[in-house]
Amino acid sequence: MGASLLAGVSGLRNHQKLLDVVANNLANINTPGFKVSNVGFADLFSQTLDTGAASSTNLGGRNPVQLGMGVKTAGISTNFEQGSLSATGRTLDVAIEGDGFFVLSDGNQNYYTRVGQFDVDSSNMLVLLGAGYRVMDAGGAQITIPKNVTMPGQITTNIDIVGNLDANADGPLAEVMTTNATFTTDKAIIAGTAAGPFALADGNSMTIAANANPAQTFTFLTADFVDIANATVTEVAAVINATAVGFSASDRDGRLVLESGSSDVAKSALLVSNASGTPAAALGLSTTNTTVVAAAATELQDLASNVSAYADGDVINITGTDYDGTTVVSTFTFGSGNDGITLGDLVTTISSSFTGATAALDSSGNLTLTADVVGDTNLFLGIADAAGTTGGTQFSNHSFDTTTQGGLGATRATSIKIYDSMGGSHVVSLIFRKEATNEWSTTASINAADGILLDSKIEGIRFGEDGSFSQVVGTGEGDPGFEMRFNGIASPQTIQLDLGTSGGFSGLTQYGSPFSAAAIGQDGLGPGSLRSISISADGTIQGNFSNGKISDIAQLQVATFSNPPGLLKQGDNLYLPGANSGPAVSGTAMAGGAGRISSSTIESSNVDIALEFTRLITAQRGFQVNARTITTTDQMMQELANLIR
Repeated sequence: MGASLLAGVSGLRNHQKLLDVVANNLANINTPGFKVSNVGFADLFSQTLDTGAASSTNLGGRNPVQLGMGVKTAGISTNFEQGSLSATGRTLDVAIEGDGFFVLSDGNQNYYTRVGQFDVDSSNMLVLLGAGYRVMDAGGAQITIPKNVTMPGQITTNIDIVGNLDANADGPLAEVMTTNATFTTDKAIIAGTAAGPFALADGNSMTIAANANPAQTFTFLTADFVDIANATVTEVAAVINATAVGFSASDRDGRLVLESGSSDVAKSALLVSNASGTPAAALGLSTTNTTVVAAAATELQDLASNVSAYADGDVINITGTDYDGTTVVSTFTFGSGNDGITLGDLVTTISSSFTGATAALDSSGNLTLTADVVGDTNLFLGIADAAGTTGGTQFSNHSFDTTTQGGLGATRATSIKIYDSMGGSHVVSLIFRKEATNEWSTTASINAADGILLDSKIEGIRFGEDGSFSQVVGTGEGDPGFEMRFNGIASPQTIQLDLGTSGGFSGLTQYGSPFSAAAIGQDGLGPGSLRSISISADGTIQGNFSNGKISDIAQLQVATFSNPPGLLKQGDNLYLPGANSGPAVSGTAMAGGAGRISSSTIESSNVDIALEFTRLITAQRGFQVNARTITTTDQMMQELANLIR
């Protein structure tokens, strides 16, 4: 009966192991990442009383006779089934959804865990909360979280410009001064407004009356022209001059001009009328007004404002201020052997007296002085007879007024903060200025206390007729930028402007609508400190810095094993590779069969209470029936001992 006792004892022992395992499972029901253990039983060796025999010709076969010796624990295996994920709201709590283990190190060897309850120690190292083991990154190095560490800035190399420049904005203007009274002459002049050739027809005629002379009729015949429908100025003047009395016709810059001769009458006069057809209209001649404006060829003696004849050597003083404020003092000496005798000669001398302005006589008899540069200037002009001059003209009747105020094109200003190579911030102001139709420039400026600009202007910013950005022409074509040097930094810094793509509308545009162009962004950053971190699904730890930059700090290493139940438990939710686990295969989340990382969560224990309670009952009953076996055997042995009575 010893066999039954031994079998019962083995049953008690192994069901006690089952109870121990169940108790441990239930004890760790709230342990993060705990993996439940399962117990497997197997029978012990059996005592063979008869090996049995095969059948023969005369006898049947016999089965073996074996007596079992009890039960043993075949194995205690770990169930690595995924536990449920519980949200914690703590960024450094992470869990693995799927296969894989976080890798930790104590400085001597690596440990593996499913529990991602991490924290940062006093050395800014990422460690396992409680145990202190350091967390390893994908490259096998310890992970440092840069708390209280200043992150270097990033130099600005590009500024983004978007928005609209008003196509209707005023362009640049040169300042113009004009005499407030027209220069006239004793010679009446009618200047045609139409340029030849002229569309005349055979038999067209008109009358012209000069001074007190009777009106004369001039008829245009086909025979007088190579092609009367395309009559030239020379041909028309020849027809008129053939019989004209008291006046003459001439070609002035492709236009027909009628000019009376000298007269002692108070005013000369010319009057044109159509006789047949409308030749006056075709020739651009007025039929209502007599023009007595002076021309460049008009002698100063013939000006209506001339009070006495000039003599050779008479001097006219020219005074004024050039565009840049420089004082102008010059003279015009009358005489064919001197500076000249005509109004045009006087204009030429005035023009040569100014280095930044040009004098001219317009078709209305007004003397003008125009600045050679655009913008507000100090331009001024005055002319007067010098003291002691024999002749004289009442130039006081021809003083100059500013008729066109000089000005630069309309502007649009914007500014943006940029960063130098040391992370210092500076404000760059940009002014867009209209330079011509569909063309703008931009000028940059910085605070003088910050540094200097080596190249501050971009010219030739052009737009298409549809308002799209076209190109930047001239210096730096296709690569518009500024160059500056900040104090304390030897190397110059170049900053490009991104104005958009040629022919596109995503950047800078020029529509006939209000200004909206602005600098909206740049690629530089100042120094910053870590404000918070986040962990992505692939285990990348990203730092959110105070300068707005998001930077990758490290990536969690995730290891996998071919047989996780073969790992050796080390306590603290840690494992070491076992003889049957296979080696650790280092990798990252979402690669090589590893699961994904879930941030702000932890993996709960995978203990099933209902199942463990069932096993608890099973263990209890198993222990009970094995105890009953021992009790029964004892009673039988007692009966055997009582046989000697």
